[in-house]
Amino acid sequence: TLAIPGVSGAGFSPGGTPQLQVNFQGQTVIQTVGGSLRSPDPSLRTSYSQNWFLGIQRELPWDMLFEANYTGNAGRKLGFIEHYNRYNGSRFGAPHPFGGSGAFLNPFFTSENLRTNNINSSHNGGNVSVTKRFSQGLAFQSAFTFGKTLDFNSDNFGSNSGDLFTPDPSRLDLEYGLSGFHVGKRWVSNFIWEIPFKRDQQGALGQILGGWQLQGIFTFQDGTPYTPRAFSSAHDYNGDFRSHDRLDAPAQGSDPFATPNRQAYRSGVFGPTLGAAQGVFNPNGFPGDCDGDGTIGPCVGLGNLGRSNFFNPGFNNVDFSLFKNFRTPWFGAEDGKLQFRAEFFNIFNRTNYNSVNSSFTSSTFGRSTSSSDAREIQFALKFIF
Repeated sequence: TLAIPGVSGAGFSPGGTPQLQVNFQGQTVIQTVGGSLRSPDPSLRTSYSQNWFLGIQRELPWDMLFEANYTGNAGRKLGFIEHYNRYNGSRFGAPHPFGGSGAFLNPFFTSENLRTNNINSSHNGGNVSVTKRFSQGLAFQSAFTFGKTLDFNSDNFGSNSGDLFTPDPSRLDLEYGLSGFHVGKRWVSNFIWEIPFKRDQQGALGQILGGWQLQGIFTFQDGTPYTPRAFSSAHDYNGDFRSHDRLDAPAQGSDPFATPNRQAYRSGVFGPTLGAAQGVFNPNGFPGDCDGDGTIGPCVGLGNLGRSNFFNPGFNNVDFSLFKNFRTPWFGAEDGKLQFRAEFFNIFNRTNYNSVNSSFTSSTFGRSTSSSDAREIQFALKFIF
């Protein structure tokens, strides 16, 4: 038992005989129990980005404009957090890389989170759009965007625990893949149409039936990528006391990486040759049991499944609104008007599934268990003066 100055009581027990060790500064200290360490890289540099752009515009008849653009971006020296105090196989008795002993490279610490900025990112993409300025009762814009965004880590501070640490800090090259927010293709259109029916009709009939306007917004986009991972300590595949490991790629099915249909996202099973119990999202669909104990994992080595190889459901949505302005000079405002609006969000009531559960050890692995809002309808009156 060691006495701790300034702490009441007899002290604490380190769980063994204290031994003299040498710390980072070369000072002789007493080793008791390991702790966590957070430290910045002393050679930190300022992050920066590079951007480039090439675009063309062409005026078209009927008040329309065509535009095509290429955009590029490169992020350099981006912030990164990594736990470097570990090595593969330490959990299963692998030799210490530096001839020492213990489960960690430095026995004084367990988790050592080093703040550095040694990763990069890139984006290359384009967009094509056609815009019509409001004339003759019609205005619209339609834009198609495509591209690819790549990085080593999309969530530096770990709100997405799948990107918090790499499986092997000595193989950072294995982390280069699609960003967690990557959307390959996206098409968005909107319009305003002044309905010509009874538009110029005078009297009460024109006031009621004429002058209506219709608006709409169409959105269709691909899903974002994700990476199946094992978050349980029982699935520490490379034996480094960190469980955020990637799996081996599923071997079953003729096209295991094909985008599933919507029903598959709900059930977690898909594939042209797979049975209901052998879907690529089912734990049995992934290779495992490398140590022969009848369970899947742990295995000394890294899984061969790359980062961001699976995709969440896409998003398709159509919103409409119908509105009309009634002049209201009787309110004492010559330019006053009363606006009636009827708005329909997700008018076709399409079920847009949210992101799937990427945790290999979860009972809902590979499934989407929630969705975005169903159809909503609202009416409103607004006085404008």
